Amino acid sequence: KLDSELEKRDLRTAAETLRQEIDADSENKKRREEKLKEEEDKLQAEIDALDNEEAEAATRLEKQREAIQKFKESELKEDDVTRQEIEKERKEIEEEEALLTKKEEIQKE
Repeated sequence: KLDSELEKRDLRTAAETLRQEIDADSENKKRREEKLKEEEDKLQAEIDALDNEEAEAATRLEKQREAIQKFKESELKEDDVTRQEIEKERKEIEEEEALLTKKEEIQKE
């Protein structure tokens, strides 16, 4: 009977030790999961920040492209206006030369 009591006590001690190990493993697992969750959250925050930066960079690039296009259009309009002014001046000069030529011809007659 004493052996039976000792075996029961040993079994109870072993069961208690096993429960403590299970509890400790459970706590360790919980801590690891919490740490993993924290790391995942940090990485997600970094990904979100990078996505944000990328979106902002794309927006800045698009604005720069628009500004360049507007500048080009403006320059082309100015070139066209300048070309029209030059053409107008050339026609006026040609008309004046034609008038002078006619005057000279009239004076010669």
